[in-house]
Amino acid sequence: MKHRQGDCFKTTAWFTNNYLVALDKTNSFTIDMFIDEINKSNIYIGINSASSIDFLLAYHRVDYLIDGSYYDFCQRKAFTGPDYGPSRPIIHLTFLDCMDRIGEHVTDDEIKDSFNLKCQLRRYRHVMESSIWNYYVPILFDDNGNISNFTIEQFKYALSEITRNDSVGLYNLMTAVEYAELQGRLVEQSYLIGNHNEGVSPFVFHSEREDKELLEQEEIKRVGFDFGKDWNMLLLDDCTGDKKMQDLNKNCSNINKEEIIRKDLERIDVSGNITIESVNNIKNAFSKLYDEKKQYSIILLDYLLDFNESKQREYGYHLLEIIDILSKLLEQLNTSENSDHSPIIDKTLEEQEKMYPYIFNIYKYIAKDTDTDGNPLLIVCDERILYNDVKKKLTNNLFGPNDQLYFMFTSPYWAAIYERLHEEQISLNNKYYQISIGACPTNTPYLFLYNLHDMMRMRYESLSITDEGEARPMCLVEFLEELFCNDSSIHTRCVKKFDDLLRLRTLYNKIKDDNDVLIESLFPDKEEYRNHFWEHLQNLIYLIAFGDIRQVPEMKEEYTFISDRLKKAEGKVYGENPKDHKGPSVLISDYITTLSKL
Repeated sequence: MKHRQGDCFKTTAWFTNNYLVALDKTNSFTIDMFIDEINKSNIYIGINSASSIDFLLAYHRVDYLIDGSYYDFCQRKAFTGPDYGPSRPIIHLTFLDCMDRIGEHVTDDEIKDSFNLKCQLRRYRHVMESSIWNYYVPILFDDNGNISNFTIEQFKYALSEITRNDSVGLYNLMTAVEYAELQGRLVEQSYLIGNHNEGVSPFVFHSEREDKELLEQEEIKRVGFDFGKDWNMLLLDDCTGDKKMQDLNKNCSNINKEEIIRKDLERIDVSGNITIESVNNIKNAFSKLYDEKKQYSIILLDYLLDFNESKQREYGYHLLEIIDILSKLLEQLNTSENSDHSPIIDKTLEEQEKMYPYIFNIYKYIAKDTDTDGNPLLIVCDERILYNDVKKKLTNNLFGPNDQLYFMFTSPYWAAIYERLHEEQISLNNKYYQISIGACPTNTPYLFLYNLHDMMRMRYESLSITDEGEARPMCLVEFLEELFCNDSSIHTRCVKKFDDLLRLRTLYNKIKDDNDVLIESLFPDKEEYRNHFWEHLQNLIYLIAFGDIRQVPEMKEEYTFISDRLKKAEGKVYGENPKDHKGPSVLISDYITTLSKL
């Protein structure tokens, strides 16, 4: 059979615990033989029970991948052709490995040719492994002329992923089919007419396989999704709780966004405890964000939200509009505490409501007092505005933990998100929030997990007091233990780390009232210190760093003021199973004793 570009093969694969497919390379080996073997062979992929699913096999000639300005990778055919249903994923096949992959299956002699080949291939080839709809398998042979183990493993991986996705019901979700259809149209139009046609692809597709490999790197596997111990996340999405996502018939499926995210987390090693709470509109989100008993390390945010009480559709950027304005309000409150009037609003109530349609109602969550007409005092432009009360509510409740919010979108439509934020003049970050475009957990699970890991890392590192070396948070007990662990260089470290101590004191002051489980797990001793403790500790470290031997009595005196608190803090950090070596309270005492003998 002569194959044209974009040839598709409808295949039903039955998975049982039998044996691997093994194909021999002969002079007459064709893609038809490969397909015949797949159709009649059982491939062991570690599935406990037999299951079946229809998928498409698409064979691609490499010369079409080089010259195919109009190449559609079968996506449009798969979703519009009469013989192909809209819910079948595709396994893409080529006789050369055309991805950016140099592994055991590539010999030294092939590296140069492989590089030259990749320079000629279109960038949009990555669509072949870019989502739950596309998996890529290069058909390679070993030195004995047999199908290589790499090819077998890649085919097993593709089948296992497709089976997993199907078991969750992803291929029957409307959002998944819409995504695949859109990707097909983007691939069709992924070329330029003109001078830049050879060097520029207007739409760039990522590789899910590469994201999976990044997540499996030793550095990430070692930390996992732990960083601290516990994480609280808030999911704002229209399909949460009892409301399920729509299937192809616009009926409710049996899964929602929160459940899909949990399924994604099962794909990788999650050593920490991740708690996800869900809400479906902005009002409910603010109720959660203003909860004095709980804070959220990361807020997962969909582009399209539920309807509000006025039956109007809400969008994720509406929440960010409010957050952006409130951050500006807080910044002005920080610099205008002694002002007699509101630093941001000097309009009538009617003008305010017209100018700030979303934030107007949100003010009711902030100001606890109202005027005689029932209007929140924050909106009223007079000296009765309670600046300190408003500032406290913003910092202690909304802008936290550590006076920052971290947002990550869970929508596949990143271009719409980015353009909307730009249109509304909302920056992606400032001192009060960070916004990540994110990724779709339904269609691109590994990209979502990688971006989530990256955002968790950013939140984790934001609690570090130094950018030198590995930026990791340390509680005061750990900081002091590291400072006094070696007698021979304690003085030098105290000199070098004195500014870090000051930064750590500032951090503790910011997080002292935070109720975030991540902060509590990283800084279990945060409630044990008060200003007088910090003053004595700061003086002690200063004397050790910049004093002399004649000031040992002063060091002893300063230590007596902190020793009891420090021992109590060590109990919080070390718990019921204290470390085998000495804690900082003993290390500091021993060091001062050593100095006194000199």
